[in-house]
Amino acid sequence: MKRIIYILTVASLFFAVSCGKKDDVKVLTTEVTQITNTTAVVKGMVESSVTISEQGVCYSSKPECSIDDNKVTSASFLTNLSCKLTGLQPETKYFARVYAIVNDVAYYGDELSFTTLDQTDPDPEPEGEPKILFVLNEGTYTYANSSLTYYDLETGAVENNIFYRVNGSPIGDVGQSLAQNDGHLYIIVNNSNYIYKTDINTIQYEAQLTNFNSPRYMKIVADDKAYVTDIAARGVWVINPETMTHIKFIETGKPTENMVLVGNRLYVTNWSRYYASEVENTTVQVIDTNTDQQTDEIEVGIEPNSMVLDKDNNIWVMCGGGYLEEWQDTARLYCINPANNQIIKSYTFPDIYPFNYPGYLNIDNTGSVLYYIDNGKLFKMSVDAAELPTQPFITPSSGGNFYNLCINPHNGDIYISDAKGYTTSGEVYCYTSDGTFVTSFTVGLVPSFMMFKKE
Repeated sequence: MKRIIYILTVASLFFAVSCGKKDDVKVLTTEVTQITNTTAVVKGMVESSVTISEQGVCYSSKPECSIDDNKVTSASFLTNLSCKLTGLQPETKYFARVYAIVNDVAYYGDELSFTTLDQTDPDPEPEGEPKILFVLNEGTYTYANSSLTYYDLETGAVENNIFYRVNGSPIGDVGQSLAQNDGHLYIIVNNSNYIYKTDINTIQYEAQLTNFNSPRYMKIVADDKAYVTDIAARGVWVINPETMTHIKFIETGKPTENMVLVGNRLYVTNWSRYYASEVENTTVQVIDTNTDQQTDEIEVGIEPNSMVLDKDNNIWVMCGGGYLEEWQDTARLYCINPANNQIIKSYTFPDIYPFNYPGYLNIDNTGSVLYYIDNGKLFKMSVDAAELPTQPFITPSSGGNFYNLCINPHNGDIYISDAKGYTTSGEVYCYTSDGTFVTSFTVGLVPSFMMFKKE
C-alpha cells in the first residue's frame, strides 16, 4: 500500500435533523478510487423513504466538507452512486463524502480523504493479471505439518513446501489463511497461535507475531494497521503489520471469524461458540475503524462462516447452520445492505447438517455471481436469483472432496482445492466460469486457503 488509495477519517454516518423532524435517510461513502493528478472517483450509497431532491459528492481540501464547498451532483437517483471529481490540484489532500438533500436538509455519509498524485506521476495502471497463486495447506491438526504451495499460472510450475525449503522450518500447526501488503506475505497459523511475515517474492522469513489465542483471518486497512480475528478470544486484535506488534484488543463479547470492509466499517462474523458455549453464534458485528469501537450487531443464522461484497456493495453472508446437534438449524444465506445494516434478501437451505453445510462463499470478478461449497460440491448462483440452486455446478470425481475455492479476479476462472481423504496430498483444479476444465496440480496436505499475488 505504498500508494494509498484513501484514508478513513473521523466523520461517521449520521442523520440530519431539522425543526425536530427526522427523515428516514441513510447515506454511506464507500470508497475513493481511480485517483490521478487531477481526478478521482467517489462511490457511495443513498437510501430514503421520501423523495430526494439532489444527491452527489461534496469535497474540499479541508475536513468536514459540505455542499457549501465543491460538489458533483449525480445524474441519477440510483441507490448506488459514483461521481468523478475533476479539476483537482496535484499532490493535494482532499476530503470527500456522499450527500443527499431531502426536504431542504443535507444528509452526509462517512468522510474519506485521499491525496492526488504528483504532476509527474503517470496515471495509476489497473491491477495486472495475476501470475502467481498461493495455496496454504492446513496439514493435520496437532502435527505442525502445514505447508505453502506456489503455483505459476503462466508456466504451470508448482513449488510445494516452499516455506520450509526457503527457511528450513515448517509453518506450524494448521495454516489458516493468508494476507498480503506492500511486498509482504502474512501467514496466519491457527493452532500455533502466531502470524509469520515473509517477503512475498522469496518467502524469506522476516518476522513473527505471537500472543494470539487462535488467529483466523487478517484484514489490512493501512500499512501500519490490520485487524485479526480469533476463534478462541472474544473480540478482534488490532496489530501493526509493518512492525509486527500488537496495538490493542477490541472486546466484542464473542469469538470472531471472517471480515469484510465497507468504508470505515469492518463487518465481522461470529462463527464458532466452541470456546464460548454460552454466547450465540448468530451475528455479524460492526466495528468503526476510526474509533475501533463496536457500533452494531446484525442477527443472521447459525454459524456465519464467510462473507463477500457484490457489485452493488451489498454484503452476502453464508451461515452453515451448525454441525453439533444441540446448536443446529438449517443453513441460510443472507444479503445485507450496509447503508442501514438491514437484511434485504434471505435464502433457507432445505436440510440440516450433514445434508446441507455450505461454506467458503466467494464471488466472481464481476461481483454478480456467487460460488460456495456444500457437501464437497461446488454451487453457483446469481446475486439476482430468487432461489438457491438445486443442483451442483461442478461435482468432484470419485473419492474427491472439494474443500475451498477462490476466483481469479482478472478472468473469473475458478480454483477449487480438493482435500481427498485428508491423509494424502491434495489437488487444485481450475475451471473456467462456464465450468470447462482447464488444469489441475498436486499440492500439500488438506489444501484450503488460496490467494492470488497482486501484480
